[in-house]
Amino acid sequence: MDPASLLDSAVRGDRVRVVDGRKLSTIRGGMLGTVVENYASDRKVAVRWDDTHIAGSDPDVVPYFHLTRVTREDIGGLDPERTGGYSSKVSSPGHGNNTLAGMASSPPPVATLMYDKNAVAGQISSAVPAPSSLSSPPATSRSASKGFTADMASSPLPSATKLTLAQRIAASSVGSSVSSTPTKRTDTFRKKNKLGESTYFRPKTMDGHVGLMCEERLVIRNLTDIKPPEHAGLLDNCIILLPKIAVMELHLTPNIEDKGKPKELWLGRVWQLRSMLTKYYQEIRKWQEGGSVVSRATQGLLDEIKQNPRKLQLLLHVQKSWRTMLKRRISSFEFLFDKIEDVVRTVVVFMHGSGGMTYNNLRFCRMLAGMGCLVIAPDDMASSTHRHREVQPLKDFDTPTDYWADDLMYASSSSGEYSYNTQAELVTKDPEKYKELYEKVYEERRSELHTVLSAFPSSADSMGVFIMGTSEGAMTVARFDDQRYGPMINGRIISAFSVEYCYFTPTPEDGQFGGMLDVPTLNLIGDADQYFGVQNSIAQNVSKDTTSGYGNQELTGNAFQTMLKQGMTNGCVCVFEGGKHDLTETHDNALREILKTFITAPGHCHCLPYMWRRDPGLRDQMEGLIRPEHSKLALVKVKRSVFSQKDNSWEHEKTLHQIHRPHSRWSVLATGTPEGPVLRSTAAAVQLYS
Repeated sequence: MDPASLLDSAVRGDRVRVVDGRKLSTIRGGMLGTVVENYASDRKVAVRWDDTHIAGSDPDVVPYFHLTRVTREDIGGLDPERTGGYSSKVSSPGHGNNTLAGMASSPPPVATLMYDKNAVAGQISSAVPAPSSLSSPPATSRSASKGFTADMASSPLPSATKLTLAQRIAASSVGSSVSSTPTKRTDTFRKKNKLGESTYFRPKTMDGHVGLMCEERLVIRNLTDIKPPEHAGLLDNCIILLPKIAVMELHLTPNIEDKGKPKELWLGRVWQLRSMLTKYYQEIRKWQEGGSVVSRATQGLLDEIKQNPRKLQLLLHVQKSWRTMLKRRISSFEFLFDKIEDVVRTVVVFMHGSGGMTYNNLRFCRMLAGMGCLVIAPDDMASSTHRHREVQPLKDFDTPTDYWADDLMYASSSSGEYSYNTQAELVTKDPEKYKELYEKVYEERRSELHTVLSAFPSSADSMGVFIMGTSEGAMTVARFDDQRYGPMINGRIISAFSVEYCYFTPTPEDGQFGGMLDVPTLNLIGDADQYFGVQNSIAQNVSKDTTSGYGNQELTGNAFQTMLKQGMTNGCVCVFEGGKHDLTETHDNALREILKTFITAPGHCHCLPYMWRRDPGLRDQMEGLIRPEHSKLALVKVKRSVFSQKDNSWEHEKTLHQIHRPHSRWSVLATGTPEGPVLRSTAAAVQLYS
């Protein structure tokens, strides 16, 4: 029997469904509705649809051949994917009276719509029933133009549950197949490899043009039950931050994020990474060899070795040599570089400050890893015998790792003879004690840097290495003699240290660069740095003490004069307006652009102001102060941004700059005093986009 012929006897309150494959202006295949009026002579029926967000709240007059009758036996057994992502269940008994009075006393069989979690993946967390109350359309609706009477418009009809945009897209896309048989929507161009990993496209729109590109990767979880080596040394305790591409290459589970981005980086120590890679390799071998059968020839060879003592002794000797070579290999970074040398941008060796990997130290590393760099940071707090901090366990994917958190690495404060918190009064009270302390600290940190660089394989020459430090680490990088590593060093970055003769450098010679002068050097420091700046800093207070103080009496608060004096061939000094010892608090977004530019083209760092001229936001924030003629040195001032560094990403700030600039130019032309209007337009932009 033709399904359309069943509609001849349809009365008000009966349920209908759109035939699969139909695609009209306001209805889609699989949609459910309730009959309002049957125009049998015209073979059309007026239907009010359950999904008012797609079809609207007013009835539609639809020809019979687009619809099929939904009987009592059909209700509750509909395929969820063919009913717009819902499962239908009977919520009230059928009615026996088709008159208006009968309908008022006994409402028609209205199905309670239950959201199907599987129909809209990732959008619905639990089953939420639609309201079962009946509502009437407004009197002034488009139903009057279609010939509906007031009695028809006032008849009780079911109301639909409000859906989100993603749910409506998913609901409208299902059931759009041209086939009339219930079929599930399938993913397209799925590709699998031998490990079971797959990549596939999951359509989310009706025509299949827009959807999700999904990837199923085999990974190892961040295991907290792995044990450190019995005698873990400096290399074992080095902190590693892996960029996204390296995390995927090594089949790791990401556990940390850069600012404003999802978790896609990995943070841990060398021994943790080595243990996890070993565990992953062992599990894969068990998986692949679980059903393998030893061949007859192999079994014969094994029996022959067991019966021949000489062959067995030779085999044991080879095994011993292999294990010795393997231990030597894993005691360096070769196990890591071999796997990711083709996917990372470059290598950055980061030297932390006197408190360890806290505050801006870890934020700098997250910035660099987010740019695609492999970051390796020797952790003096976990490997030194002179100062120590208890460390936190390895973080997993669901561990909170706020970008602005003060400490994500340690579980205790610092203790030991090399632990210090510099105060000008204490330094001037016993200057020799502090000179000796700072020199001992430098010798230990210099040894750490040598140990890490010496453990790099030869492939590091082609990858290139940058050395960077903050505060105490910056002092180490500035004084470090890197000549033995030659062309492997692509550049050095010195943050929060002025490279001058001051309380932190016992002699004038120690306040100079100790490495190659042709290595591009970037100095980042705030003019309000509490330790090395020029606004009542500790360095100034110690040098002004004529009795027991020491240091240059004419401190500049940056490394530019030292670069000129020593004849450095390529360097850039960025002085941050209002910047303190932790520059990320006030200039986090600008630091990102400066570091990205320097890592991309270290040999042109002196051209930084000219590189930024094309960007409106950057051009307004940087001011070139000094660039000597016939020299590749530059001193620039980085102004403080009016936008919050903690609430917005750098991309967001650049958008705000583009809005702010036209208002600023207009305000200057209109009033001649940009200060007030500029601030007002900036505040409006922040309020608009925050």
